[in-house]
Amino acid sequence: MELNGILHIAGERKSRYEFAIELAKILKKEELVIPVSFSEINFKAKRPKDSSLNTEKAKNLKLELPSLKECLEKFVKVYYAYKELEKT
Repeated sequence: MELNGILHIAGERKSRYEFAIELAKILKKEELVIPVSFSEINFKAKRPKDSSLNTEKAKNLKLELPSLKECLEKFVKVYYAYKELEKT
């Protein structure tokens, strides 16, 4: 298989809301996530409604990627470990 061009590697497609819910569950702060419509948000810069990456080329490689939950759990663990190091 010949690969050329840009190759985006990302996990499953999630909306910003779904992403926030997944992170809030890990942090046990689900009550902080309030669903709003995209048009209600006053962004300082223009944002596309869908900012996901086209991962079609990567799918052809049949890569096994960790789930969003696994990645967020690892991120949170590393983040808090780093914050503890900063205290010393």
